[in-house]
Amino acid sequence: MKDFNSYLRPATDDDLQLIYTWRNKEEIRQLMFNDNVIEWDQHKNWFNLLKSDMKSEIRLFVENNLPRGIVQVNKINTDHQTAEWGFYIGDPYKKGLGTLLAYHSLNFIFNELNIRKLTAQVLSINNKSLTFHQKVGFLQEGLLKQQILRNEKYIDVHLYGQFKQNWEHNKVILMEGFTNA
Repeated sequence: MKDFNSYLRPATDDDLQLIYTWRNKEEIRQLMFNDNVIEWDQHKNWFNLLKSDMKSEIRLFVENNLPRGIVQVNKINTDHQTAEWGFYIGDPYKKGLGTLLAYHSLNFIFNELNIRKLTAQVLSINNKSLTFHQKVGFLQEGLLKQQILRNEKYIDVHLYGQFKQNWEHNKVILMEGFTNA
């Protein structure tokens, strides 16, 4: 594969302020299940709990030596080889970063964490993420109708899944499209 000068690395305490800034940006916050402004103490507690949780991983996505986004893997079940993921690109955004983040993240999740099936929950108001999950090979497995109350209106949650064997096929197609673009 062509070297894209991008990779994942474990998030550290040194990254805490940057992640906090990203997470509280309006354009990111409004697409989260919890769209409230996160207080600093809440953020530190979340990070410390996540670091100590054997069923979670948090990684920073780095491109050209700059932190660009975050990937969180939760509900890691080694018996069933399943997990759930969430992610976002922080700042600045440029075309193709999501594809690179997905490539590195899904390889990490399926190969290093030995996950057989990865799931995601996406709010129906997050059109970019809905399209993105389909682009990287996730299939919609369900829909939770009127699941979340947001601005006095109920919104749906889309349930997505991808199996490791599908990713092995999908990543070739994804990266061919990326390198030919």
